Amino acid sequence: MKLTVSRIEQIAQDVKAFELRDTSRGAMPAFDSGAHIELHLAPGLVRRYSLTSDPADLSHYTIAVLHHPGGRGSSLLHERFKTGDMIEAEAPRTGFTLAGAA
Repeated sequence: MKLTVSRIEQIAQDVKAFELRDTSRGAMPAFDSGAHIELHLAPGLVRRYSLTSDPADLSHYTIAVLHHPGGRGSSLLHERFKTGDMIEAEAPRTGFTLAGAA
């Protein structure tokens, strides 16, 4: 998928939230709680981030990224990406499912 960075917000010290949208299709592929996406940030640089957005709202995905000084992926996102930039991403995946509870 080709996603557009539609919003960036500083949500804590060294943590930014990135809102991602697929402007060509509208609704994003569905996902479950606990899902993540893989972002292709540069040639040969793929990083996995947990989705923090509401699975019921498929208008966008949101990820929260802690900036690790010296970290390639988080540094690229924090220092170079801006609103309007494009990011290649894989569809969401869930490595585990949450058990229902009473």
